[in-house]
Amino acid sequence: MVRQEEKKRELKRAAGGCFSLDSFVTKLPKQDDDGTAAVDSEGVTLEPSSSSSTEGQQVLPVGPTPALPTPDVFVDDIGRLIVATKTPCEILDTIAGLCPAEKYHLLKNHVVVSQHYIYPTTFSGGHNRSFQPSWCTEYSWLVYSPHLDGAFCLPCALFEVSSLRKTLNTLVNCPFRKWSQKSETLNTHATLKYHKRNVLAARDFCDSMDMPEKTMPARFDCELRDRIQTNRKVVKSIAEAVLLCARQCIGLRGTCESSATEETVQGNPGNFMAVLQVIANHEPVLQQHLQQPVMKTCKYTSPQIQNELLHIIGRDIIQKSIIDELKSAEYFSVLADEVTSHNVEELSLCFRFVDASHNIREEFIDFIQLERITGEHIAEAIVSAVESFGLPMSCIVGQGYDGAANMSSNRVGVQARIRQSAPLATYFHCGGHCLNLVIVHSCSLPNVRNVIDKMKAVCIFFRFSPKRENLLNCIIQQKVIDTVRRKALLDLCRTRWAERHEAYSHFYQSFIYIVAALEVIVYGHSDVTELEQSASSSWDSSSKSDAQSLLHSITSFDFIITFLTTYHMLSHLSAITTKLQRSSLDILEAYAMVTFADFTCIYYYHFTIYYITVI
Repeated sequence: MVRQEEKKRELKRAAGGCFSLDSFVTKLPKQDDDGTAAVDSEGVTLEPSSSSSTEGQQVLPVGPTPALPTPDVFVDDIGRLIVATKTPCEILDTIAGLCPAEKYHLLKNHVVVSQHYIYPTTFSGGHNRSFQPSWCTEYSWLVYSPHLDGAFCLPCALFEVSSLRKTLNTLVNCPFRKWSQKSETLNTHATLKYHKRNVLAARDFCDSMDMPEKTMPARFDCELRDRIQTNRKVVKSIAEAVLLCARQCIGLRGTCESSATEETVQGNPGNFMAVLQVIANHEPVLQQHLQQPVMKTCKYTSPQIQNELLHIIGRDIIQKSIIDELKSAEYFSVLADEVTSHNVEELSLCFRFVDASHNIREEFIDFIQLERITGEHIAEAIVSAVESFGLPMSCIVGQGYDGAANMSSNRVGVQARIRQSAPLATYFHCGGHCLNLVIVHSCSLPNVRNVIDKMKAVCIFFRFSPKRENLLNCIIQQKVIDTVRRKALLDLCRTRWAERHEAYSHFYQSFIYIVAALEVIVYGHSDVTELEQSASSSWDSSSKSDAQSLLHSITSFDFIITFLTTYHMLSHLSAITTKLQRSSLDILEAYAMVTFADFTCIYYYHFTIYYITVI
């Protein structure tokens, strides 16, 4: 009777430890309000209860969930990767598809259930048996999967990728659940060769992820690592020398581009090598590289390397940063002008935009070679360049060119063709160029043209003769106290007429001394100054004849009136010209500076004063 009661109690205990039929049916995890599966504090998916009596309780599912986590979420349970429905080949493909970060996360952050977790039990050998947490301490490579209620050898499960894996089962391709055979199974597995190999592979993998510089390849190749650091320092110094020459607009090449430290060097090594040697005097690493390079074919100072550095700095750094700012600004204007250089037609392309700091900027972006200078070819070159930079044509809101027909024509010009792709691109004739054209037209008057010709003749007369220029300097030194700041005569600019104001200013300040020098040459003396006999005699007849002609011309009434009028008018136009060339100038400010009313007021008011002063 006692035995029957003990047997009944044992059967009840066994029945209580068995799973219900529902535990073997795959169920979907409970969805929260945001659509994600509910997960407990241990990372185990919680299954919702179907009855009201179990509401609020957490029930651990035994069957695997059908869906894996999204790729951007790391898996922390090996049991979610090794599914019973997969073949060994499919499991091998799944493990091989893991990225290093996912493997590292599994090795370092595999799920560990809390001490209050109740492990599922199975009835075996007359006893209820379950996984024991102390086994993970006894076997460091062992992990428990709450998802499958089984144990795995984590190194073998992650790093056994050979063909041997297809023949393996327990602890590798399927979980270990025979708890009564724990000692025999785990001890035997610990002695296997592939297990030891995988444990070492997992350890080396973690070390390489934690300390990449201490991996076996890095330790075996310390010399290569040091050489990489040395080469970086050398290339940095070389790039700084190239950049310095580029910023100062000085040529890099020389007649003999050998190291400046070699005693056998003959000729000019060039600015690049000279600057590089100055840097090497303060950089021992660069000095050693120039004198005794590790590889003679890798000195990094050849013209090809210089061109590559210029291309990288110009294209990949400077141009890219400007293009990024243009994309951020969204709207921009195109500025272009073509010029002939070395029998090649070049188009300089610039962009005008407002940067993130609300500053108006004009940036040069590229030189484009042109086959022809017709409006069609220039417009195609501009459109192709803008599209190659990844900039939309619809964001062009302005165009700035000169007044040539191929640029400004309303039908076949560049501005008309650009507006076909960018309707908002309003054409503006360069304000400085317009002002220059106005001055050119006004200087075509006979009196102004004669004054300009005589000024050119005076400049040539003194500048191309050291003896005559020395005479002019002697006169100035006697009459002017501060002669250091006095500038020499300047030749007149042939293209930018508004820029002639500086030459007019020098001529205006030196006028009385020029007259005195001409009088000394013609008459041997001057009423303005007294010179030594050596400076005032021995002039040939040709010099005297030219000096007499120039003296008569520049002291005439017509020359003085016309020169003073032109000089004072250019004094106002000079300031306007400078302001019109500013990149930060807007259309309202430009209009305010050159309005017809203001200019007319200045002209009539000052001309009367100038005329009275001259008379």
